[in-house]
Amino acid sequence: MTDKELSWPLMEDAAQALVVRYLPAAQAASTPHGLSPTAWYGWLIAAYFLRPEHLTLETIGKRDPYSSPARWRSRLENAAQLGYLVQDERHAFSLTPAGEQAAEGVVQAIYRAMARLQPIDEAQLEQMAALLERLVTASLAAPEPPHKWALYLSRRSDPGPNALAMIRIDQWLTDLDAYRGDCHTSAWQPLGASGLAWEMLTLIWHGEARAAVDFESKLQRRGYRRVTLVRALEELSQRGWVAGDAQAVDTTCAGREAREAAEARTDEYFYRPWAVLSAEERERLKQWLAEFVEGLRRAPADTGD
Repeated sequence: MTDKELSWPLMEDAAQALVVRYLPAAQAASTPHGLSPTAWYGWLIAAYFLRPEHLTLETIGKRDPYSSPARWRSRLENAAQLGYLVQDERHAFSLTPAGEQAAEGVVQAIYRAMARLQPIDEAQLEQMAALLERLVTASLAAPEPPHKWALYLSRRSDPGPNALAMIRIDQWLTDLDAYRGDCHTSAWQPLGASGLAWEMLTLIWHGEARAAVDFESKLQRRGYRRVTLVRALEELSQRGWVAGDAQAVDTTCAGREAREAAEARTDEYFYRPWAVLSAEERERLKQWLAEFVEGLRRAPADTGD
């Protein structure tokens, strides 16, 4: 399978284009519950689909090893103070009745928004959904990567085979994004680096950050203080992966080799299950994904009922 036959970048575009169309409806649905437009993201829906299991920092850390645990703890405790979550003696969180009502409202708003979308012909949507489902099924059955925490968590939100094709496509794309994340963490975590240091190495490798001020801007959403960012840079320096200082830093040969090797291993893990599709099916999927993205980008954003 050559790089030209692979469709993951198109899948990322498709997933993002879909989120852009339904996110305003989700945000509108959260507002009557007193939640800010993005306050619910990451914990409300996760806790909803995890039921009857509880949401923990460990679970979140497996799905998101790059963000500050303190930031997540603060979000969960704040949600508990607002009455949407309840914490038990093991520091695990579950939805209160008010939380379940809010989550159900957001989920249903997302489903209604997707039901109003038809970026390509319905028959093509069904066939595209079937191909994506085969990829997810093959990914679940694959012997590698070593763990599939994010994929298993993502599968909890499966709407079932009777859901509309658009909703199933959103699920399969979300699953594959989770699996890609599992493949990548399985590729770099054996190296022993912290999640923050690894993300900083990635930003340097991509040429997106070169100084402490760049990292503060790029990683603001991760919830780390500047002193922690400086320590992560020191970690990279001690490993011999970067050279320079807080004003100007770049990857070393060893750093580039480590990052490129992890990327290659990520692709190796991720694309192995794609052998379940023939070359013709992969090409057809690429074409439908491209048309799907174009159709979504032409559609207006859905702001809810």
